[in-house]
Order: sequence, then structure tokens, then C-alpha cells
Amino acid sequence: MQQFDTLTLAIPKKAIKGINQSKFALTTQTDLSTGVTSDKYQLKSSNCPIGISKLIWNTNADILLTYSAKVLNDDYLTGITKENWHRGIDALTDIIEVDTDMIYNDAIIHRADSTNNIWLKDIGTDQKTICTSLLVAKSNDRFKDYSYNSKTKKGIEFRGMQNEKNRIIIYAKHLDLLKHQNKDFLKSLSNPTKMYNDAEKQLRFEVNHTSFKSLRNRFHAETNSLKNLLNSFAPVNHDFLQKTLSTKDIKQTRLFDEYLMFNNDAFAFIEYKGLQSIIKELNYADQTIKEFFKNMFPDENTFKYHWYRKKNSIKNIMEFMQSQRFKIDASLTDNITNKVLFELKKAVA
Repeated sequence: MQQFDTLTLAIPKKAIKGINQSKFALTTQTDLSTGVTSDKYQLKSSNCPIGISKLIWNTNADILLTYSAKVLNDDYLTGITKENWHRGIDALTDIIEVDTDMIYNDAIIHRADSTNNIWLKDIGTDQKTICTSLLVAKSNDRFKDYSYNSKTKKGIEFRGMQNEKNRIIIYAKHLDLLKHQNKDFLKSLSNPTKMYNDAEKQLRFEVNHTSFKSLRNRFHAETNSLKNLLNSFAPVNHDFLQKTLSTKDIKQTRLFDEYLMFNNDAFAFIEYKGLQSIIKELNYADQTIKEFFKNMFPDENTFKYHWYRKKNSIKNIMEFMQSQRFKIDASLTDNITNKVLFELKKAVA
């Protein structure tokens, strides 16, 4: 079942039966080229229920609503699903009167954050080891990796270098709950300690979707309607992480100790050590390393042979060095990565 942390919906005006206008601030906008004016109504921040961040409508336009899983109160970690999405609408009962069925069928999702919380017991290790393993496992050089380690933020991020926003964040949600902006939310809970303790035993995976195209493609949906995306069975976060790692569903365990055995081939061993030196000098930056060897081997087939086809390929050596750099066994990395991918796929099944 799909889980969302945040949704931005475009709700057709025909679904709105009534509005408490006193809850809104009104501004008038003028198009300086045509002189045409339009009114913009925005829900005052002081009137926003917990979990509702924005409610706006303009003259002759759909109403835009942005809400997060915080509207679920004690069920926050469950995320927004097809079973509870209406609670974002229920939170606005004293502000707008709506046709919920019409919203379900006709509302369009403009932005969304898909999320999965993976239990640490199902992976068999702690949050730090999982994040380190995924850092080592990443081999798609079109994504940059970032690490965070502070009192309120621990985790990693893989950010694509494409024009379209491509990002997955993997982090400790229990620390995120301690941020100042979550103070009122925690106060609203009947048992904040339980939520903190549950989040501490999990690791959150979250992907941002910011365009109609990415929503349709990633959720395998014909349109980006609320109904279609809520009912999608596409393992979105699994697929995104898999793309970032550039791996199959199951990574073959790499026994890197075999790389120390060169069958008395001195030249192969010298080549191996030389490649290690170059990778280290280029500060393990996968994109820079790739460009360096593309310049060294301008013929594309020659480059591909040395980059990933040959037995002791540059890519394999680079991954091995990353595992040594992060002080984690390569076989353990593969095992953890396999379990994470499995749990992410299972979460949507």
C-alpha cells in the first residue's frame, strides 16, 4: 500500500460546497500587461490545523491543499494511505464543506512525498550501519551522496544531478521529531513517547515527486489523480533506491579477498594498485573518476571494457575501496542492501 508523508492536491471547485471565508486572508492581484484582476484567498496560518500547511484558491482556479501525515495524529508514522487520506479533509470541517467522493475521484496530485518506514529488526542492524552500507553500495554516478550527523538529523541523501528533482532521503525519524517545528505536533499526541520509541526502531525512506511526469512514471499511473496514485502498487521508493544504487534486486555477494589473488600476474597486480592510487587521488568522487578514465580511454568500447566489463574493473575496484573507506565488509553491505530492497518492495505489495 502506498504511503505518503505530504500531498499537494488540486481540488476542483465543484467539489466545494461551502467555505468559511472569515478564516482566510484576501489579496487582489493585477496582471500588469492586461489589467485583469483576480482574487487570491489563503487560509491564515493561525487557522491552519496541525498537518495543514496551505489552502489557497484563486478566481476561476482549482483549490490547492497541502497537508502532511501529521493530520493523522498518533497514526503519523503510518503515513497517508488510501485508507486514511480523507483525514486531511476531515481536519478542515470547520473551514470548508466538501464532497469527499468527488475529491477522491477528481482531485489531481501536484506534488507528493512517498515514504516507507523500515523496521530495523527486519534488517538486523542499526540505522548507522544501514546508511553506511547504502553509501558503499551506490554506484550510479549521476547521483551525489550526502551524510548528516547532528543532534536532530542523522541519515544520508542521494541527490540526482538531472534538471528534474531527483532525491531520496534516508534518515532517523525519531530525531526529526525533536525539531522545534514539531513541538506543537508532539503536544497534540496522546502518547508522544510511544511515537518516538517506535520511530527510533525504524529508518525512514522518502522520495520527493515534484512534476506531473515523475508522478505518472514512478507510480505507473495513467494520470496523476489522487485515486490512481493512492491505489498504485508500484514500489516507488524501492525502484528509486535501486536506480540510485544502480543494482539488480539482489546484489551478488562480492568476496573482495579474491582480488588479492592474481595468480602470479604481476602486471595485473600493478594495474590494480595503480587504479587504487588514481581513485584515492580523485577523492573517491565517482563522477570525476569516470570522466578521468573517459579521457584516458576515448574509445567508448575500450572505456566500457575497463570500467565494468573486465574481471578487475575500475568500477569494482572503486566499490571495494569505498567499502574499505567506510570500514564495512562488502559482503555485509550486499546483505543489508538486499534486505532493504526487499522490505521496500514488500511495503507496497
